[in-house]
Amino acid sequence: MTRSHLWGVATILANTFFRECTPSCPDCGIPLTGKPTETRVRLTEDIPVVSVEVVKHEIERKYCPNCQNIVEPPVTDALPGSSIGIRLAIYSAYLHYFIGVSMRNICRLLQNSSGHTVSIGGLFHIWNRLATLLEAEYDRIAQSIKGAKVVGGDETGWRISGKLAWLWAFATEKACVYIIDKSRGSKVVHRFLGKVFSGTLTCDFWGAYNKIKAFAKQRCLYHLFTDLRKVDAKTTAPEWKEWRKKLVRLLRDAIRLGKRWETIPNLSYLQKKNALHERLADLILSPSTHPDITRLIKRLKRHKDELFTFLDNPQEISPYNNHLERMMRPSVLLRKISQQNRSLKSARVQAIMMTFFRTIYMQGFNPFEKMLETVQGKIASGKTSNKLIQEEKLAA
Repeated sequence: MTRSHLWGVATILANTFFRECTPSCPDCGIPLTGKPTETRVRLTEDIPVVSVEVVKHEIERKYCPNCQNIVEPPVTDALPGSSIGIRLAIYSAYLHYFIGVSMRNICRLLQNSSGHTVSIGGLFHIWNRLATLLEAEYDRIAQSIKGAKVVGGDETGWRISGKLAWLWAFATEKACVYIIDKSRGSKVVHRFLGKVFSGTLTCDFWGAYNKIKAFAKQRCLYHLFTDLRKVDAKTTAPEWKEWRKKLVRLLRDAIRLGKRWETIPNLSYLQKKNALHERLADLILSPSTHPDITRLIKRLKRHKDELFTFLDNPQEISPYNNHLERMMRPSVLLRKISQQNRSLKSARVQAIMMTFFRTIYMQGFNPFEKMLETVQGKIASGKTSNKLIQEEKLAA
């Protein structure tokens, strides 16, 4: 290759490098040289590169002349006897029990985002230990709900070891407790609220709620509307349409009255409420041979004193059970992406973790930060169970 050829190749490479390194006008492509005319500031938000951080704890152990034992201060950055940091443990539990990420996907997320390798069994082991620490908080939340004036109850299907079970929820405006049990019967309601509940119970028409005595009950009117729509889908009988129209008008009048309770004088409000009860009594007494009308009349007779309870206190009692439906929705979504629970032990962990996360969220706190604060506080104060203490001794 001659000198001229080499010079030509060098020129081509230099021009290519110049074009790649020198910015050009996006409109005409001319290279832009010289000093910048002005400077523009652009701000972006991103997450830093995450990697596994190994923390070395040097724990000073001292001799106690009174107990004659070697003692040491607690380490609040991890559970006793655990090699997984407390923030990672709570973060993974937050993803599963509150956000609804499956355990397998959590393992993939940790591996791909930070390079942390953890198994499904390892995740559950650490979550079980977290739940052990939070049992007292679970009981405290349950007690606060039992003593409330208005409590809603609902249940949905669940599975334990592939067999049918039930996820129960009892909630107020600021707290929610979950219970996973093999039974859908009244014994679960009795066990939680007692055979006599001093407040108002808002629920659907499931028979388990019939056997508990309460100061008052409010049956969900939305479930009545749903039942009417189901009948509409299978019959167009004139008798049904006429009776249905009367019931719908009665229920809607009651709901409208409850919304206007602040704008109506007390005497007028009381008269309108009594008129609604009279209309309900007339509707119940109306004779019919239609099977669906007969079935619904039987339901209305059984619960005639539990349909318009919300009119006695519209500010606190809702005619619907929507609040409990919203509490159930996250668990229903989680049910679709997981196999629920494989043992009663994991069901207990599920109930405790969901109860804590949901209640803290309802109270306006950050669930992750609040659990971190609670767990570290219990570790620092020494309020750990005997089981965790034994595991710490074995690990040491």
